[in-house]
Amino acid sequence: MANVRVWNDNTHPYQETFREHKIQIPPKSFIMMEESEAQIFKGTFAPPKLDADGNDIPEGYKMIRIEYVQAPQVVQVAEHLCQACSYKGSSKSDLEAHIDANHLEIMADKDEQEKRAKAKAKTH
Repeated sequence: MANVRVWNDNTHPYQETFREHKIQIPPKSFIMMEESEAQIFKGTFAPPKLDADGNDIPEGYKMIRIEYVQAPQVVQVAEHLCQACSYKGSSKSDLEAHIDANHLEIMADKDEQEKRAKAKAKTH
């Protein structure tokens, strides 16, 4: 099953023993949990916290919210792709030759630009 975020919407930290585990959620923060476990956790009864007069205090409020998180999508990155013109080289050396021939003057790394210009001048 998918993981979900279990939010504590209270301004006070929330803690509860759930299935022999001590769950602590900082205020306005979340923990990750499996969806089925989160649903059960949200629905379990937690005894109220009371002050000396027997009144409920905000520190004991169970203000739990479940947020469903989409699974991250894997993005395929093309290898040997020129960032200036989207030329796709067949190898790293092919891409380097393309950059030296077409985009040397617009390189952001001036040290690398100078080094490549000197190497290019030696070959010509």
